[in-house]
Amino acid sequence: MKRIIRWRPATSTVCAMFVLLASCGPSAEPLDPALDQPALAKIVSAAKDYRVRRAAVVRLTDQGLLAKVAILDTNSKVRTAAVARLTDQRLLATVALEGKSWDARPAGVLRLADQGMLAKVAQDVQNSRVRALAVMRLTDQRLIATVALTSKDWDTQAAVLKKLTDQRLLAK
Repeated sequence: MKRIIRWRPATSTVCAMFVLLASCGPSAEPLDPALDQPALAKIVSAAKDYRVRRAAVVRLTDQGLLAKVAILDTNSKVRTAAVARLTDQRLLATVALEGKSWDARPAGVLRLADQGMLAKVAQDVQNSRVRALAVMRLTDQRLIATVALTSKDWDTQAAVLKKLTDQRLLAK
């Protein structure tokens, strides 16, 4: 009896390894990231398996696409990897404000360094956990006072007032 060998498509692990190895030259040195970006963008958009998308995301440099992935991807590991690659403060604030998932929003706030953006998140975001993280990261006394005066949420106002140390601003 002859044994028939059928071709099977590569597993997602093999595909993820291909993404990792394809971004290296013959000496295992990374290739120019700019050359691989269109291919990585296609993989991030089209791959069904989260491991393949995550392997592509960790090599992606397109900040706009990373923000889109952080907001819209269906897998938390892919979203978190995308947030970890984001450096644009405006896009991190967008992820914190508009993220559809419980994990990308706090990760975006934790990567935010811009005090103005943190104040905007503390004032505008609906999620109380994300709001509390933004308040915790605020250090600019003027912005803390502004959030205290303009916030509609009592818990946020109370948390911000605890952080306010400038007596002149506290008198307002």
